[in-house]
Amino acid sequence: MKRIFLFIFCVLFAFSCTACGESINMCKLTEYQNGDFCAELKISARGKEYSAKLSKSGERFTLCPEPLAPFCFVLGEGGAAIISGEAEINFGTGALFPLSGVYRLFTVPIAGTWKIEKARPGGVSLYVCKSEDITLYIDANSHLPLKMLSGDLEIDVLFFKAQ
Repeated sequence: MKRIFLFIFCVLFAFSCTACGESINMCKLTEYQNGDFCAELKISARGKEYSAKLSKSGERFTLCPEPLAPFCFVLGEGGAAIISGEAEINFGTGALFPLSGVYRLFTVPIAGTWKIEKARPGGVSLYVCKSEDITLYIDANSHLPLKMLSGDLEIDVLFFKAQ
């Protein structure tokens, strides 16, 4: 009788050890935010679509929408600015609201309550991370962002390269 209980215990113990999956959290999934990177984006906001290039160097984000080729926007905690060549016009923190949404989605806080689910739509393994009004879709293998949603702002990441 003792051997049967010991055998059952060993089987259950082995099963519980192998059933434990890798623990994932927002700190691991948003590591891309910590370094410099460049990305190509498709931004949908308020019923309009834009293609843009985004680069991050230090704490400075530079967003260059394709329809405004000579103009780029610089985003940061201090607000926003428009640059063209050597000229730069600074705005306050509330200016250029849709662009601040792009900044906010690429600097999501890791603190707070995040609901993280693993999904496989179309065979692609990804994490769906939700917190308040933000939803992030992050590739399960590379931990790079694929899509970001917040209100009526939708960002598809077409290309992402860490620098």
